[in-house]
Amino acid sequence: MIMTRHFIALLLGATLATSCTPPESSTQVTQPMVSKAGTNDAQHGVSTMVLYRPANSTFYVRHGDDGQAASELGFGAPGDIPLWADFNGDGKNVPGLYRNGRWLISSHADSTADVEIDFGGAPGDVPLAADIDGDGRADLVIFRNGQWIVRGTRDPSRLLNFQFGQAGDIPVLADFDGSGKIDLAVFRHGQWFIDTERNGTAKMTLNFGGSADRFPIASHNTGTHGSSPALFRDGMWIVGTAANAPMIEVAFGASGDIPVFLETKD
Repeated sequence: MIMTRHFIALLLGATLATSCTPPESSTQVTQPMVSKAGTNDAQHGVSTMVLYRPANSTFYVRHGDDGQAASELGFGAPGDIPLWADFNGDGKNVPGLYRNGRWLISSHADSTADVEIDFGGAPGDVPLAADIDGDGRADLVIFRNGQWIVRGTRDPSRLLNFQFGQAGDIPVLADFDGSGKIDLAVFRHGQWFIDTERNGTAKMTLNFGGSADRFPIASHNTGTHGSSPALFRDGMWIVGTAANAPMIEVAFGASGDIPVFLETKD
């Protein structure tokens, strides 16, 4: 089971220390390599993984937990930053791209950008997408040196601002405490600092990963439990679990790929 609500409650004000041994790099292939390593991903509920390969500007989407081949969706250009979220509010995630301050969204997941929005664009801006305002549609978010700027879908003309983190942090958005609300999190040299109240204070601190990790990602849980911290290392997805359960390790992708989305289930 992935990070139960009871387990997360025990982490409030405490620190989870998890040791991860970096796996060997995967070999570059046309179709992302899929194999199971460590625990069985079907048993522990890895249901969807999405990665983006900048070398050919293609999203690869793997559904299910039987190691089947991933579906492919060509979309993007060199230098684009990939996103995967429910921009339409219909319960279906679709691809998006961030290109120097312009957001390109393929609302029909057909490789065509039918929605374009200008938001952000400052040097070093990090784009994210999640439902911050709670209306069921992903909002556009810019992380800028500790400042979170949110262009909500309820009222796009009114920007929301939060302060949490610092320059050099890697931002992550997910519901870590299982409250049903998206939390602000930053990854800093192997430590996760999580602001569950969006008030600038870290209510949860987790040790998961190391200073060399550059791709932290949260597993979104489709059940009743909160998100879990996860890492992507050269094609290996490593998902943190409760203290009495082994980590989930699933090989999907290769060095140079970018993790975009991870979903787990109870």
